[in-house]
Amino acid sequence: MTNQSLHEREDRLHRFFAAENARDWSAYATFLHPDVEWVLIGRSDAGSSSSSDVSSAAVAAGDPEGSTSTVATSDLDVSTDTAAAGTDPANTAGAIGRLERLIAGRDAYVSAMRAAYKGRSTTFRCEQMFTDTTHGRIACLLVDDHGERSLDIFDFDGPLIRREWEFLLGCGA
Repeated sequence: MTNQSLHEREDRLHRFFAAENARDWSAYATFLHPDVEWVLIGRSDAGSSSSSDVSSAAVAAGDPEGSTSTVATSDLDVSTDTAAAGTDPANTAGAIGRLERLIAGRDAYVSAMRAAYKGRSTTFRCEQMFTDTTHGRIACLLVDDHGERSLDIFDFDGPLIRREWEFLLGCGA
């Protein structure tokens, strides 16, 4: 992978994040592969505000394809992809301390984001970006207005985001 194509991907991610912060869902969708997969991995104690709320709302957003199962934890309904988790969904939160949701397809991804941000003004910034020059994978440390952090790892198919793994980390020290 050339340095130029890596820089182009980094630039595309910055524009992708800008579209998300601007709630420009039409522009946002142009960055996503039609068969994009987003794995959202949250802590079972995830929280009370900001990006945790946004990501929790994304987790709780409806699954139009019916490809996930629902696990109830306290007042938050989340979904977990049992094939990806490799565990019984009833035990996912307690056994491994996290909740997972697979959102597949561009339309489902954008719908989940729209639902997550509905009525919220939270924005975020990319605090750090790390690029794997061998595979073209990019990892980003994102921090929202309230200090909530997530580690997002992106794979590409050409110029489009093909997979995202989002790990919710909570507030930084």
